Amino acid sequence: MIWAIQNMCSGVLMRMSSQVLIGVDANWLVYYLNKNSVFHKRVKKAFEELEKKDVQLVATWQTFAEFFAIVSDKKRFEHCLKPGQVAGLIKNYIDSDWLQLVFPNIYTGRVFLKLIEETKPVGQRIHDIFLAATLISNGVETLLTENVKDFAGTAGLKVMDLEGTLL
Repeated sequence: MIWAIQNMCSGVLMRMSSQVLIGVDANWLVYYLNKNSVFHKRVKKAFEELEKKDVQLVATWQTFAEFFAIVSDKKRFEHCLKPGQVAGLIKNYIDSDWLQLVFPNIYTGRVFLKLIEETKPVGQRIHDIFLAATLISNGVETLLTENVKDFAGTAGLKVMDLEGTLL
């Protein structure tokens, strides 16, 4: 299957597998971990449903850094975890077949600059734009997140929230 990023950069990203790649934002990992969250059951069910399909969930180091920042902060996570505990969780995710780790590649920079030009991000939103660029340049067309506004206007990336709505 060929993933064209021609509107983002000059070149085409080739992917040999026909498996659909779906990005996972840090907030979904936080809700999955936090059994007290009102979103936990829905995130867990969504992950279980996706596992039944020919879908590969993907994350980036940036996703894991944000996950770490949230779950190790007592102001943001009720029962915060110690750094070693969070590192262990991240290692388990990486070592499993459940999440595939993707990295910035030779296309990411061009996609990133094009998205900056198109979305004109300000402040912290630049991190979301870089996440989008990393995902798009790896052939990921959909991102699971509850922060749908953070990805508004991001060409090449559909956003799906817990309601299952592609935005």
